[in-house]
Amino acid sequence: MAILFFVVKAQEPDLTYEYSGNPYYFSEIVKVDSAQLKSNLYAKSIQWFALTFKDSKSVLQMQDERNGLVIGKGTFPFQTTSGTKYYPGTIEYVTFTIKIQVKDGKYKYEISDYNVAGYGLIKDGVITKYPKVPFMAKKIHDLADKNFLSLQASVKANAELISSSLKNAMNKPLNDSF
Repeated sequence: MAILFFVVKAQEPDLTYEYSGNPYYFSEIVKVDSAQLKSNLYAKSIQWFALTFKDSKSVLQMQDERNGLVIGKGTFPFQTTSGTKYYPGTIEYVTFTIKIQVKDGKYKYEISDYNVAGYGLIKDGVITKYPKVPFMAKKIHDLADKNFLSLQASVKANAELISSSLKNAMNKPLNDSF
């Protein structure tokens, strides 16, 4: 099984794309102050989920403090562009998985499994590199391609936003005072 790596320029940081069936896999190992213990980083990751998502209880899928593992599933909306009166723009919902593993002095995050619940011009399922939309008129096919490229950009922007937000939270002191 061959694995290809793509590096995409972002303002901060550069995210690694790994193609292994799904081209939208973002991962990074982040070293922090070596004095930060696994238990502290674990608590920060749980706090980050609680402050980042409206309903963190429904987002969190797994919390394993002993092994320093947190897994959650998030969602963000994506607005498609309307091109004709027969295919109006719609709001599609994109889901993704966030996995955070912590150890003393470092953590690893993975953002993956981007899927779309397509109702209009975007096909349901895993977001792939090349959409296949057979038997469409050229104008509709072109519009679907335009929406798909916009969707790809939204996925990358989402991963960059999550990465930045998580790094900021993990570098701050744990907010446990009242």
